[in-house]
Amino acid sequence: MSRSQSARGPRPRIEPTRAMPLEARVRPFPSPRYYQVYVTLRAWVRDGTYRPGAQIPTEGELCAMFAVSRITVRKAVDELVRERWLVRHQGRGTFVEMSAARPPAALELAPGVLVQKATHVRLLRGVPLAFVTTFVPLDIAHGLARGAGTTQPMLTLIARSGIQLAEAEQWIGATLAGVETARILDIEVGAPLLRITRVVEDEHGRPVERVVALYRADAYQYRMHLGRSARVVAPRAPRKAAGRKAQRPSAEG
Repeated sequence: MSRSQSARGPRPRIEPTRAMPLEARVRPFPSPRYYQVYVTLRAWVRDGTYRPGAQIPTEGELCAMFAVSRITVRKAVDELVRERWLVRHQGRGTFVEMSAARPPAALELAPGVLVQKATHVRLLRGVPLAFVTTFVPLDIAHGLARGAGTTQPMLTLIARSGIQLAEAEQWIGATLAGVETARILDIEVGAPLLRITRVVEDEHGRPVERVVALYRADAYQYRMHLGRSARVVAPRAPRKAAGRKAQRPSAEG
C-alpha cells in the first residue's frame, strides 16, 4: 500500500496471535454429523474450492474425510443436490452445479492459457499459520529471476522484471479447511479459516498475479483502525467501470 493510499483512509493489517494447543484447535460441532458435512461441502462450493463443473470426492472419500457413515454423507449430498449446489450424473459421480458456485476472482485469461502456480506456508514460532497459493501468467513468470521466488515476495520479482504495478483488489471472507489445507496447517477438515483473495493489475489493467491465502482462524485476526475525516470521498466505481483511480500496491503485497 502506498503512502498516499494509507493517508486517505484506514490501514488494515493482519496480526498473528498465540496459537492454541493442538488438542484445543478444533472442537466437535454441537450439530448432527450430516449437517457438518453439508455445511462444509457448501462452503467449499461457494468459495470456489470446488469450481463449477468440478467433481467432488466420492462417497467413500467423504466418509473417510469426515469419519462418518455412507448414510450420513448421502443425506448431506442429497440436501445439496436438492438446493442445486450439486448435481449427480449417473455412472460418473457428483459435480458442482454450473450456476451454483460464486465465481472467484481470476486472472481473466483465455481458455488454454497456462499459469505458474506456487505455494508456501507461513509459520510463526514453527507453527503453520497460513497456506498461500500464487498464480502468475506463464509469460510473466518466464521473465522472473529463477530461484528468487523462494526467498522474495512474488510482487517484488514482478516489479523488478519491469512491469509497472498499478492496482490491486482484495476480498476477505471465511471458509472451511479442505483435506489438503487441513493436512498442511495441522488442523481438522472443516476447521474455520480466514480466506484472503487478491488480484494485482499492471498499469494497463492486466491482471498479473492472483493470491489466495488461507489463515487459521484460531491464530489470526484482521484489525482495522478507523478515524474521522472532514473530507468526503465519493464511492469508488465498480470493477470494470470507467473512471477507476489507480492505487499502487507495495512490492511486499
